[in-house]
Amino acid sequence: MPGTISLSGQLPNDAQHNGLLGWEEQLADKGKDARLFCLVVLDVPTIKIHTDDGTEMPIVRLRHIEPVGWLEDAPQDLVATMTRLGVERSGGEPLPGVDGGEAEVYVTGPEDDPKRSEKLKRAHLTPVQSPFAETAVE
Repeated sequence: MPGTISLSGQLPNDAQHNGLLGWEEQLADKGKDARLFCLVVLDVPTIKIHTDDGTEMPIVRLRHIEPVGWLEDAPQDLVATMTRLGVERSGGEPLPGVDGGEAEVYVTGPEDDPKRSEKLKRAHLTPVQSPFAETAVE
């Protein structure tokens, strides 16, 4: 009887299968704003069986990972394929700000702050009137 899926915390330890090696500085520079589009191959080295109810939990491992590039620069056909597959699987909408969905975002800080504008542009987010502010964000 299947249960949930867990992701192993390990990356491949060799340069041939771990394309993230060499991206450390760029990822650190972008920090929490980093959206790196990658192709991955997963496998299941372990399956945990809960003895109380018999549910099985596959432990998925990243077997091979290759960065394609930053999400905003990734080939649109790949991003569109990922979006289409996610929508078909879930029956839902694209994830806002990640795979083409529209998003509302509240941003604090001065309107002339270039970092705020760049974050909005990079994330493809639509600014809206904050219910907590007197003025609209741009």
